[in-house]
Amino acid sequence: MSVTVEKSIVSHLKIHLCAEVVDRKPTEIADEQDLIGEGILDSLGILLLSDFIEGEYGIVIEPDEVVIENFSSLDAIARFVVTKRYPLVSET
Repeated sequence: MSVTVEKSIVSHLKIHLCAEVVDRKPTEIADEQDLIGEGILDSLGILLLSDFIEGEYGIVIEPDEVVIENFSSLDAIARFVVTKRYPLVSET
């Protein structure tokens, strides 16, 4: 289940990221691309994306969870969202 959910989240995040946060087309960003290291996502972008994620997925992102490991790529962000939203599923 989580792989399908993660891919759905990646697609949704990519559309939002490209439409509202960065000036890129969805085809220009790979799911595993290093968003922070390549300068695609900066601190303001992380805040905007965090706000969107909280509202869209009904989760609360704690300040200590805003780390590179959770926001380095769309794949990483999707795994983080799944872990926060479906904690019992992600532990199995």
